[in-house]
Amino acid sequence: MLNEQPTILIIDHEVHVHQIVKASLEQSGYQIRSCYSGKQAISEVTKYQPDLILMEAALPDIDGLFICQQLRKTLDIPILFLSVKSEETDKIVGLTVGADDYISKPFGTGELIARIKAHIRRTMLDVMKEKIPNSYRPENKVISYHSMTIDEQRCEVMLEGQFVELSSKEFKILVLFAKHPGRVFEPEEIYRLIWGCDGLDDFRTVAVHISTLRKKLEKQGAYRMIQNIRGLGYKLELRESRIPNET
Repeated sequence: MLNEQPTILIIDHEVHVHQIVKASLEQSGYQIRSCYSGKQAISEVTKYQPDLILMEAALPDIDGLFICQQLRKTLDIPILFLSVKSEETDKIVGLTVGADDYISKPFGTGELIARIKAHIRRTMLDVMKEKIPNSYRPENKVISYHSMTIDEQRCEVMLEGQFVELSSKEFKILVLFAKHPGRVFEPEEIYRLIWGCDGLDDFRTVAVHISTLRKKLEKQGAYRMIQNIRGLGYKLELRESRIPNET
């Protein structure tokens, strides 16, 4: 995976849209694999070993959201939804089940390619970091606050001795906040730092990821740790957070 010519798997039953997207991505230097149904995608995704999946949310045979959930159990690659559905609730559901981004039809190929490039570039940087031997890492990147510990090398978060299961994007957002406690980050800045490109005026993706991150932390008892500063952005506030058995 992540060869010189990254592989993108397109899962879309609309042949016309499928072919347009495929042609545009091939012109941009990507290797394309195609699936036109959910059943085909589930059976062949392992064979294709894509670096990124671009999929339609409303497939005719199997719900795209269900497929995303199943793929996310074994794959840690960017998954982008394409959909004619533009309602906020649809975007929230798609991002909650494991998608990394959501692009509403109709869309410009320039916007699509920009987002794909950003996701693949970010993934490549992560892979390169993982290949660096521990002995060559500049420091032991473990962040500790009260009873919360964040291990950057292992991508692990612990609260009160219990592991908190986070997605890749949720973990990166938490690390960003933890390195700058009290600082307010605008949604545009978070998208640029975590996703690797400008958000193109749609920052619902950021809001959904932060919402799910906050719920997971609160489930372990860390209330009000991530705060929404209305009209400004988000921050990690340690002084007002409540963690069980905090001394």
